[in-house]
Amino acid sequence: MTVERTLARAADDVAAGDVRLARRRLRDLVVAFPRDLTVRDALAAVYRLEGDVPQAGRWSYLADERDESEAEAFRRRYADDPVLIMRALAWRGSEDDAPTDTARRRLAEVRLDAERATGVPQTWEDPRVPEPRWSWGERAGCALLVLVGVGVVVLLLAGIVDLAARGWDALQRWFG
Repeated sequence: MTVERTLARAADDVAAGDVRLARRRLRDLVVAFPRDLTVRDALAAVYRLEGDVPQAGRWSYLADERDESEAEAFRRRYADDPVLIMRALAWRGSEDDAPTDTARRRLAEVRLDAERATGVPQTWEDPRVPEPRWSWGERAGCALLVLVGVGVVVLLLAGIVDLAARGWDALQRWFG
């Protein structure tokens, strides 16, 4: 089914009052055509009808004309974390693949923010947070906690064994 036909069917769904079906159609279409801003705008419109401001901001984020309060609600929903925002935007390819200058600029801003925040290069296919690096002090602290935990377990087991031995002795005296 073509993009235009699916958009028309989603519009018919909305007109018939079936906003959920329209949303489902459009979400599937965004997965299939992540670079089509028309599809993103249509999905944003459906979320507006449902009153989901952050999702409307998510899907209209790359639009030339967007509601800044929706965009801000979207950023807040994802804790202003640029890596989470990259994942939520569900873009595929590079910024150069975007059909408008505005979309290219916004995609580049988010990716660069994510690179600054994480210190590692980011791609739209796999935005990631770097693995934590532990200092020697942190490693020593963890090792100490493990040793203390093992010690506590050993003491508890020794106490249980001692208690069982005393109980066995008491039973033998009682019946012996």
